[in-house]
Amino acid sequence: MTDGQTAYDGLLQCRTRPHVLDDATLARVTQVYGEQRDFLPVHREQVSRWQALALSPAQRDEVAHLSARLDRFDALLGDILALAQELSPGTIDRLMGMSDEDLAAAVLSGALKLPRR
Repeated sequence: MTDGQTAYDGLLQCRTRPHVLDDATLARVTQVYGEQRDFLPVHREQVSRWQALALSPAQRDEVAHLSARLDRFDALLGDILALAQELSPGTIDRLMGMSDEDLAAAVLSGALKLPRR
């Protein structure tokens, strides 16, 4: 989960500067963390199977801890994927693909913020 938190923190730093990212980076983030989210039901099924067993109190506590971690990880993955989606319109690739007129209109309308120094 720490890798996910690191990725989220890095994306969060780019919120005010999405132009430092490119489309390929965000596509990779979406692929990797989307696959992890898709695999969560397998982990939940395993936790469910463990919960159905006759466990010692320590084992039951550990399984409950794992279940809670899965819930937090699921929320973190959702946050990562939503932030990647939010940042995608402002990547350097998107900006470079805009015509001068479209870029000026986006800046003047406030749809696109100029990078801060």
